[in-house]
Amino acid sequence: MLLVTGITGHTGSYFLQELIDNKYNNPIRCIVRETSDTSLIDKSGLNIEKVVGDLGDQEFMNNAMDGIDTVMHIGTIFYSSILIKAALEKDIKKQF
Repeated sequence: MLLVTGITGHTGSYFLQELIDNKYNNPIRCIVRETSDTSLIDKSGLNIEKVVGDLGDQEFMNNAMDGIDTVMHIGTIFYSSILIKAALEKDIKKQF
């Protein structure tokens, strides 16, 4: 499963459009804020699980990594260390 952060942001929307255009058919888990506009995700037709949470919460990130084999971190670099720590704890080999 692919985990994507920042998919509701400006750059993330371009990445989502690429997934749509290329008919990505594997499951995706997206971390979103409670206040995020997820309308593009909802209309994408892709197999997307939205998880509402805080990238700054280490416990949340550790749990969000369950079942993940690839991470695409498009969210702010400020939370990168938390995300990398969670990915390493879950032994995720593919991080972008």
